[in-house]
Amino acid sequence: MRARLWTIGLISLVLLSLPPGPVHATPALPSYALSVHDGKVSVLISLSFQQNLTALASSFSLPQLRGSLVGLNSTAALHTIQDAISSKDSQANVNDLVLTATSNAINNATNSQWLNLTLSFDITGVVNNVPLGGERIDLSWKSFTILQDLAVGGTEINNIGAKYMAAYALQIASSQVSSRFITFTLRVDGKLAGASGFSEAIASFKTMNFSRLSAPVSTWQEAYDSSSNQVTWSYEPARNLGLSVTGIAQEPPDQGGGSATFRYGLFYSLAAQVRGPNRSTANVDTIIAIFNDSSEALMSTIIALIAIPGIGAFVYEHHLSAKTQRKKSRR
Repeated sequence: MRARLWTIGLISLVLLSLPPGPVHATPALPSYALSVHDGKVSVLISLSFQQNLTALASSFSLPQLRGSLVGLNSTAALHTIQDAISSKDSQANVNDLVLTATSNAINNATNSQWLNLTLSFDITGVVNNVPLGGERIDLSWKSFTILQDLAVGGTEINNIGAKYMAAYALQIASSQVSSRFITFTLRVDGKLAGASGFSEAIASFKTMNFSRLSAPVSTWQEAYDSSSNQVTWSYEPARNLGLSVTGIAQEPPDQGGGSATFRYGLFYSLAAQVRGPNRSTANVDTIIAIFNDSSEALMSTIIALIAIPGIGAFVYEHHLSAKTQRKKSRR
C-alpha cells in the first residue's frame, strides 16, 4: 500500500515538474477542428472545394448559392448529422448546429468555381468526469460520414457527386482517352477509377465524408501551443481529395521530348486538429483532460485513472517518455 501511494505521488510530481512540450508548427486553420471543453466538445468544420470540370463539360456547374441553417430552420439538418454521429457513438448528442454554404458563379476565364461549407456544433454525452476537475472525453465518433442528403435552402450540399456530377462522368471519361503521346488517369478521393467505373465512383462522392480520420488521436502529431497553453493533436490524411482527371502529354523525341501535365476535377484537402487543456493526454480516441490544473486535482485524477486498466500505465509512460526525449535533445 505504501509503495503504491509512493508511486502515485511520484507520478504527480513528474506531471507537475514537466515543462511544456516542444512547440511545433500546426495548421493555422484546420478544416476539421475539435476543441475539448469542460463537459462538451466543440466542432468546427470548414471545407473549400474548387472545380474546373467545366473546361471538360461546358454545361456543368455547381449551383450558385448563399444560405445558412441555424436555430429552428436547422432541425432537419441536425437530425441528419445526429444520425451519422450516433452510428459511431450512440451516447453522442449534437447541439447548437450552424451550417453555412456559399458558392460563386463560374469564372469564364478559368472555367473554375468555388464551394465553401462551414459546419459548427457541440457534442455532449461523451464526457465522463474524474474527481476534482479531470474528464475522459470519447472522440470515437470523429470519423463520421453523412450518408443522407443535406440541403441548404433546398440545394443539396452533401451528395453532390450523385446530384450534380454523375450525369457528366461518362462524357468526361469517354472524351479523355489515352493515346501514344497523352496519358489520362481518373481518380476519386485518391483511388484510381477506370472509365467504366468513373460514373459509379463519382456518384458515391460526399462532401461530409470524414472516414479518413479513423486513425486514433493518440497516433496524430502531438504538440504544445504556447499561445493558448493547450495541447494539440494534428493529422492530415491526404491532399487533393475529391475527383480528378489528370493528363500527361509527351512530345515526340524529334520535337524535343518535353512533357506537360494538366489536371481537371473537383479538389479539396482535409486537415484535422484536436485541442485540449495543457497536460492532456490521448489514449487511442480518448482524451484525458485536466481542467483544474493543481497538484490536488492531478493527484485525484491520476488515482482515478489508475483504477482503469491500462490508463494509469499509459499516463506514466507517456510523460516519462516525453521527459526522457527532452533530456536527450538537450545533450
